[in-house]
Amino acid sequence: MKKLLLFCLLFPLSVLSHEWEKIFINSVDDIFYYDKESVKVSGQIISVLMLMDYGTPYDDGIISVKTDVELNCNEQTIDIKMFSFYPSLMGKGELIDSEALDVKEYISIGENSGFRALLDTLCVAEEVHVDEVEQRGDFVYEISSNTLFTGVCVNYHDNGQLKYRGNFNNGRRNGLWEHFYDNGQLRGRANLKDEKEDGLIEHYFENGQLSDRFNAKDGEPVGLWESFFENGKTREIRNYKEGEVVKTVYNYYDNGYMKGMMNFKNGKDHGLQELFYENGQLMI
Repeated sequence: MKKLLLFCLLFPLSVLSHEWEKIFINSVDDIFYYDKESVKVSGQIISVLMLMDYGTPYDDGIISVKTDVELNCNEQTIDIKMFSFYPSLMGKGELIDSEALDVKEYISIGENSGFRALLDTLCVAEEVHVDEVEQRGDFVYEISSNTLFTGVCVNYHDNGQLKYRGNFNNGRRNGLWEHFYDNGQLRGRANLKDEKEDGLIEHYFENGQLSDRFNAKDGEPVGLWESFFENGKTREIRNYKEGEVVKTVYNYYDNGYMKGMMNFKNGKDHGLQELFYENGQLMI
């Protein structure tokens, strides 16, 4: 049986010199089953590791969840290691009650979950070229048909490299979407729910370095938003609530020194603002 190893949503932990505190490791023997259009998938949650990240602008840190899942799909065994952060779960490590957290909440295979979208991409077979579907109004249909398209749609660059791959459900973009440069490098990935970004969003430079990442809900950014230079150093850190910038925005030079910081309230700058020279000295 062929063995594949897939790292999903695995963040480069060294970018901001984060300090990670291990809260607990939970070994789980839950076995789940998934059946979509006669494609049967079974899987087992191997372990869940919860971490507290003190390297974020949140004074009390945020909870991150690392999950190891093994799938049996299309006669292949696939190991998936997922790393997700949850700005909504904040607080000092000693205040976190691990018994109160439902492991399955973080790897839900509900209809619109990112994990379900991943299963769709890995385990639902057929892909169709963009020329085999057509847009009519707000919906996408099978070509020359009144059937709403459900499945994976792909398009290619002129050099034959994959340009994008995305999931549709009943004529609407739902699930994982990925775009690629013509050199094959990933350009960006997002999970969509009824045409709106929902979940982790990531964009990349053509050299493969992460450009920015954030979470979205109903098409609006929520929680921590980070952008980076092509050399991998942090460019900007923001926090969003209900689509508006809140708390402090941090800007950096590409040499790692802070460029400036600005406080926001209700989407508008408010309070202390500081600017720094490229050598790290405060401008007066």
